[in-house]
Amino acid sequence: VGAAEELRADGVPLAAGAPLRRGARLEVGAGGMAELALERGAALRLYPGTRATLGAEMVQLERGRIWCEVAPGRGGFAVQTDRGQAKVLGTSFVVELRADGDTEVRVARGTVEVTDRGGRGAVLLSAGQKSQIGASGPPSPPRSYSPLDDQLEWDRLLARLKSLGRNFEHGVKRGLEKFDRFWRGP
Repeated sequence: VGAAEELRADGVPLAAGAPLRRGARLEVGAGGMAELALERGAALRLYPGTRATLGAEMVQLERGRIWCEVAPGRGGFAVQTDRGQAKVLGTSFVVELRADGDTEVRVARGTVEVTDRGGRGAVLLSAGQKSQIGASGPPSPPRSYSPLDDQLEWDRLLARLKSLGRNFEHGVKRGLEKFDRFWRGP
């Protein structure tokens, strides 16, 4: 765990520096957030209200939003919801399980393959594109989106938590330093 505020794994509160295990069910409180570094070469940002389970090469998103940074050439990685899957091809992307149950996938950098659970179709998304998976059809065709919107929202979350007097700046810095070392490689 690089940084955490209101993060629980299997019901146990976690702080920056805490280890995670495969299969852990993560929950972020309504006022929290978390940044995680995975050994297999990925960094995850969990937004307020997110619930997800960590697998070996995937995350099962049950609620909320997760931003994934996956280093190229580190093997497969995917985020699954009950409606579909976003499969990484070395990239930066956001998967959001919306309140209406639909899944939205947004690509900031690289390429992601989006498929629905019913096997009705697949789309390839490139940087600056998004797609939506509804209950009864294939993923929507790619549409434009601005990755800057997701970055600005994350920055607002960090600023809001800091302005509330929560002292996690040190953990965020450590997490970002670890992520920077991970991203640049050995």
